[in-house]
Amino acid sequence: MEDTNNNSDDCTDCDYCNDCIQCYMCYVCDGCHGCKFCSKNENCIWCEYCFTCIKCDICTICYDCVDCNNCYNCNNCTSCEECEYCTDCVWLEWKQYCIDNIQYTKEEYEEKIRKIRR
Repeated sequence: MEDTNNNSDDCTDCDYCNDCIQCYMCYVCDGCHGCKFCSKNENCIWCEYCFTCIKCDICTICYDCVDCNNCYNCNNCTSCEECEYCTDCVWLEWKQYCIDNIQYTKEEYEEKIRKIRR
C-alpha cells in the first residue's frame, strides 16, 4: 500500500496529510496535531470532525472556521472562543446560538439555520 502522507509522524489511517502528528483518520490536512476525523484542515490542534478549518484548537464539528478555540458546531466563524452553535460570527467568547454576532434563543437559531440551508 502506498504511503500518501508527507512528513507526518505517528498518524493512523490518514490520507494525503502533510506535516501532521498523531492524527487519526484525517484526509488532506496540513500541519495538524492530534486531530481525529478531520478533512482539509490546516495547523489545527486536537480538533475532531472539523472540515476546512485553519488554526483552530480543540474544536469539534466545526466548518470553515479560522483561529477558533474550544468551539462546538460552529460554521464560518473567526477568532471565537468557547462558542457553540454559532454561524458567521467574529470575535465572540462564551456564546451560543449566534448568527452574524447576533444572539438568538435556541429555537430562533434553529429556525434561521433551517431557512439559510434551504
